[in-house]
Amino acid sequence: MVTKTESTEQNFAEAITPKRYGKANIANAIATLPQTSERVLEDVQLVDNGSLGVRMFRVYGPVPRHQHQYSDTYLHIVSGRGEFAVEDEPAFEAGEGDMIFWVRGTDHRVVRVIEEPLVVYAIDSPTRRPDDVLFYSENN
Repeated sequence: MVTKTESTEQNFAEAITPKRYGKANIANAIATLPQTSERVLEDVQLVDNGSLGVRMFRVYGPVPRHQHQYSDTYLHIVSGRGEFAVEDEPAFEAGEGDMIFWVRGTDHRVVRVIEEPLVVYAIDSPTRRPDDVLFYSENN
């Protein structure tokens, strides 16, 4: 017996929750990100199936040093350019077309936005939980 699989399609705003397959319009997801924000970044969840999460986010300014204890992170820079720092290594620039990544427990930060809009396609494995952001004090 063949059963119909679940599907979802979005013109964008709500996350795709666990489904067997789906479609999300990336351009529409990016369009939902505000032009300015008081926050250092704004994001929208595209996929969340537990084992993998996909988000789009826009960076508006420096993101303090932090880590994620439960998720590995893979970032594809869709537009813009930024300066990033990982662990105690020298900071480096990454821009449109570049991918940067780190495993869970790795300290990282955005030192500065060089070219706007800095828009990123992020894959987190497993899905990054909202409480999985450990920021450090400036003394650490």
